[in-house]
Amino acid sequence: MTPVDREHLAIGRAIERAAETLPEGWEVFVNIERDAGWVVLCDPDGNVFSVDSGGHFSEQINSAVDAARAGGGE
Repeated sequence: MTPVDREHLAIGRAIERAAETLPEGWEVFVNIERDAGWVVLCDPDGNVFSVDSGGHFSEQINSAVDAARAGGGE
């Protein structure tokens, strides 16, 4: 399995984790455009937090989930 294949699987796992464990009212947005992408976390009050863990998409999604579970943004 290539590193790209591993990351694709990790993205799927991270999305499933978000769907299963995000606290009520929290949302994670994965934004994608050509040659770029970013993850945004939104709390129940509508506050938006940029997630920049410096890693792959899977790491950014997991960072957003971790921040939401801790009750705050980055």
